[in-house]
Amino acid sequence: SSFHAKQSRQYLNVKLDRPMTIDELMTRYQLNEYDCNIQQFLKINTNAKRSTPLSKNGIYNLPIWVYDYNVA
Repeated sequence: SSFHAKQSRQYLNVKLDRPMTIDELMTRYQLNEYDCNIQQFLKINTNAKRSTPLSKNGIYNLPIWVYDYNVA
């Protein structure tokens, strides 16, 4: 649609308050039900590894798109 054509793709980013696994982070944001969310998380966070905990104070992109609404 034209809405998507006018918007740049920006992912929601989060800063972790403690170390956690990718599965814990996906559960926190209710993204754990579908494996495609984890696959997309790994694709957009090239420094993240499925087998390694994510870093405290690390900033990670979630597979959630952010859009600006009511932009003139």
